[in-house]
Parts: sequence; C-alpha cells; structure tokens
Amino acid sequence: MLNKYFIILNEYAGSGRVKVTWQDIKEILDSKKINYVVYSTQYPQHATELAREIITALPEKLNFRPIILAIGGDGTLHEVLNGCVNYYRENPNGVPVPLSYIPLGTGNDFARGAGIPNKWLTALTNILNCKSEKLITIGSYTNHFDNSTGYFLNNFGIGFDASIVKVTNHSKVKSNKRTNKFSYILNTLKVFKQFKSFEIDISVDNHTHHFNNAYLATISNHPYFGGGVKILPPASITDNNLDMIIIEKPKFWQLIYLLLTIPFGKHLNAKFVNHFHSSKVNVKTKLPQTIQIDGEDQSNQSLNLTFTTTHYPFWIE
Repeated sequence: MLNKYFIILNEYAGSGRVKVTWQDIKEILDSKKINYVVYSTQYPQHATELAREIITALPEKLNFRPIILAIGGDGTLHEVLNGCVNYYRENPNGVPVPLSYIPLGTGNDFARGAGIPNKWLTALTNILNCKSEKLITIGSYTNHFDNSTGYFLNNFGIGFDASIVKVTNHSKVKSNKRTNKFSYILNTLKVFKQFKSFEIDISVDNHTHHFNNAYLATISNHPYFGGGVKILPPASITDNNLDMIIIEKPKFWQLIYLLLTIPFGKHLNAKFVNHFHSSKVNVKTKLPQTIQIDGEDQSNQSLNLTFTTTHYPFWIE
C-alpha cells in the first residue's frame, strides 16, 4: 500500500525558515512523485483544527496509508498531536493516523528527544524510507478545575522556565534569525533577577511533597527543554513514565553551578534539586503561576493537575 502524506505546514515557524525551506521540500516530493496534499496554518490552534479535519474526512475504506506530516516547530507539532489524540478519544474505534515531523522551528527539542535529525533533508529522507509506525510515550494532563485534558510531547513547565519561555516568545531576540537559537539562554539571567519563588505540592507514589520556595517545576517526556538544555537526562519517549524536576530557589552562585553542571547531567545531585520518576504525578498550587506547554506560554493560573502518560504512533525510524 502506498503512502499519502497530509502535510500541515506552519510557514511562520522558525522565524520564517519554514516558508523558505518548503520550496526545496516540495521540489523533492514532486521529483519523487510522492502522493501528498498541503494545508497551511493561518492562526494559533489552526493546526489542531486541520488535524481533526484531515482525519474526519478520510474514507472508511482506504487504498493508501495516511500519514500526517507536521512541518514547523515544537508548537506546531504540539497542536497537531492534540488534534489527533482528542479526535481518537472521542472516536475510540478509529485506527490512529501516524504522525511524522520535520523540525524547522527555533528549539526543536522533540526532535532531539526522539532522535529525529535536525537537518531537514535527512529528516525527510528518513520519513520517506520509513516502513512502519512506532508507538511513543506522550504526556497527558487533566485539569481538575474544568475537567479538561491536554497532551504534550516535550514538557509542561511551571515557574522559572515558563517565565523564560514567555519572555522569549515575545522578544526580538527570538524573531531574529541570528540570535533565535540562543534566545532561551540569553533571557535566563533577565528572568532570574525578577522571578519570585512559589509554593507547590507534588504527590508521587502515594507520597506528598510540599515545597515552600519552588523556583522551577517541570514535568518532561524526554531530556530536553529550552532549545537543547538537557534538564532531565533519564527521561525517554520509550519509557511509560514521566520525569519531574523541582528546583528550589537558588542563590546566584547556585544558578551558576546549575548552568555549569547541566551539560554533564550532574545537576540532579544538588541538594536544592529534586527529581521524581513516575507514571502519575499530581500537582497543586494555591496561587496562579506562569506555565508553558511544549514551549508555548499559557495564561497564568492556579493548578490542580494530574499527569499521566499515553501513547501515539509516529512515522519515524
């Protein structure tokens, strides 16, 4: 059975990198006579809508293998994933359409965690040569205030890293093609000077942990965040568990220690760093906090969340 690729294209990702690169990708697809159709995103959350529309429109009997190909950044892939998973939650008898991904965003952390090549030509070649889908672990969270459910491929951040993401996403540094790869690191010290610690309760494996001075709380599906920062080395998309790190408010020298030890994975040994590994984590805060999901900043809110894992098929080698 031949493959048919339903491409969801975010031309605005990667500071316009996708728009430029797409012409080269299209030329290769056409030269190889690949069966594909393209849908371009026009506004936030449009990729989620497009994913649902693509799946809904598929005929009951197929003479091709459908594959959804997201071209953009982690935010684009996040939207596509949520559109797919929520569709199959509502239609549990359906056979999930696998996702594939060409990373052309700013951070591309999921590509690092999944072993997808950062070079678009190699990533495309691997997709076209792939023979079968692969189930990977994704993070799931339930908001007990409104019973809503969401999914993430990278991480769900609360506090310091979420504040950096928020500042970075609205800064000129990220929109500049020369500096966008370093935007997360460049804004770290800026946020450090202003950010205040917060209280948070974590329930893991029937034990509740209270932190008075939490600074960063991140639940992750793989090791990376912030454009290649290896914050949780043990995390893996092939593990049915999630990893969580809570860093209590560091002094300036402790922040420097973190920056120096993170590249070597030694920061988890610090006394002010707490690491949890579990298939289920409950998180509560009394006051509204800054949060980010897969690198996209959200509105500040109080949290009462349960994190678990589920799976979704990906068309990756």
